[in-house]
Amino acid sequence: MNVRQQLYKKYRLEGMNILPAGIKAGYSYNYAWKNGKRLDKLAKVGMETHLQILGLTDEGLADHAIKGLNASRNFIVDGKPLEGVSIPEWSIRHKYFESICKITGKIKDKLEITGKDGAPLPMPVINIYGNRNQIDRPLHTEQSPASSTESRLSV
Repeated sequence: MNVRQQLYKKYRLEGMNILPAGIKAGYSYNYAWKNGKRLDKLAKVGMETHLQILGLTDEGLADHAIKGLNASRNFIVDGKPLEGVSIPEWSIRHKYFESICKITGKIKDKLEITGKDGAPLPMPVINIYGNRNQIDRPLHTEQSPASSTESRLSV
């Protein structure tokens, strides 16, 4: 990473937007305007960095998740909350628990099953007529289909 990119990253981490950070780092207005996204990629300023700028670190998110897992509300009698008496908020606790499990990969939204080397699974062929191939055999017209003793195929 060259000096301008390092300066750009420094200014972005301080909270500056793309254009002012690019100009302050030494890039021309036109270059910073046209290549701002590219500068972010070069300086490796991604979503994680933006979250850290806002204070959303891994530790902060973990603390928030623990608070959500212990969510409760005050017990209310006659419209007034009772001091020191709280009730667990099970629906909120469940949402936090589910979100944590999804983030950590313990729960998956979609189960994808594939064959060998990621290829799609082959469609199974089920022969309901035994070993004889009766797909192209026409139905007997002289007998009623209900009284026929032979296998038949509806097409």
